[in-house]
Amino acid sequence: MKSNYTYILKCHATNGDESFFKVGVSNNPFRRCYNISLSSKGKYIAQPIARKFFKNETYGSIRAGSSAYQLEKEIKKHINTEGLKYQPKHSFSGSSECFQTTSIDELINQFLLVKFVEEQQSIIVSDSYLIVTSNKGVWKTNRNSLASKNGVLGVLHKEKDKKAKNDVLANYYDSIDLVLTDYFSELDLIAPQAKYKSIIQKLPSINNNY
Repeated sequence: MKSNYTYILKCHATNGDESFFKVGVSNNPFRRCYNISLSSKGKYIAQPIARKFFKNETYGSIRAGSSAYQLEKEIKKHINTEGLKYQPKHSFSGSSECFQTTSIDELINQFLLVKFVEEQQSIIVSDSYLIVTSNKGVWKTNRNSLASKNGVLGVLHKEKDKKAKNDVLANYYDSIDLVLTDYFSELDLIAPQAKYKSIIQKLPSINNNY
């Protein structure tokens, strides 16, 4: 079982006309960014900027007994008290937990959160996931997708055929395709990579051990 943490995400609209932050609880912030890309139908991209890890607390704990949820509650109270709450123009999973501030560093320090690295790489490994970030959104897949029958691009294209119900989401998947093919330019990504573990080991890694 994975542990809980409270996170802050920085979000912006893919058309460039909106930016804000989101607070929440999860067991992998990068996977949460992927969920936002899909649930907003490609309208928003999110990036984790800070978190506080609760090592001995199981994800999905009852909220009343969860330190992560209690911290989230305190941050939300601060957001409401200071009049920072923000409603994005387009709804997505968790869009009621958003806010705007010009003092994000002060908020992070006030609640003793830990910052992620400033410059996130376009492809990283986080726990069991391969995380791919483009200018249109964040995609996640199991890291062993590189060894799947039709390669990692086969996994991506299959998901696109199933979930890309509009042009914005189609563009999102196409942008992920471009990042993958550019990053792994020497590999045939529509074929299984027998030595995928050695490929994974060379990628930047952010795990839940902070």
